[in-house]
Amino acid sequence: MDLVMKKAWNIFRDWFFYDGSEDHPGQKITEWSIEKTLTLVGYIALAIVLSGYAVLLLFFRDYMGEETCFMRIVFHLYCPVCGGSHAVLELLRLHPLQSLYWHPAVLPAILITVPFLGLNTLCILTKGKIPGMRYHDLYMVLVLAIMILNWIVKNVLLVTQGIEMLPY
Repeated sequence: MDLVMKKAWNIFRDWFFYDGSEDHPGQKITEWSIEKTLTLVGYIALAIVLSGYAVLLLFFRDYMGEETCFMRIVFHLYCPVCGGSHAVLELLRLHPLQSLYWHPAVLPAILITVPFLGLNTLCILTKGKIPGMRYHDLYMVLVLAIMILNWIVKNVLLVTQGIEMLPY
């Protein structure tokens, strides 16, 4: 059992602290990697979202009705991610323009996230032989700026002009 725990700790340590540089046996690993952490967090977030969506579909579909957004039901306003599920579905149907209509931050988020997770997973699995993708704050700022601008514009049009941008 002690050997299993040691092996698990080594895998965990390598996941977080391996810096993606040359692999030297016995090298003391000291550099913390934000890329590895974000890769792990990305997979955990994906698992949580998919699990939550599955629970909603399996157990609460009959009770949800057409409107499923709390902010939309209570405040009659769009939330910052309103239209995101529809945008993903439109991308899966290979309709990128429709996806941008539903939520313009989804396509850039996917175009950043998929290569980031894929390349960093390969980097971790190959111990740096395949280079990973570096994290830059600009990725997050870009997606958040698009999301906030979208949220403001859609709510301003809804409140001031009565224009429903997302017909549910």
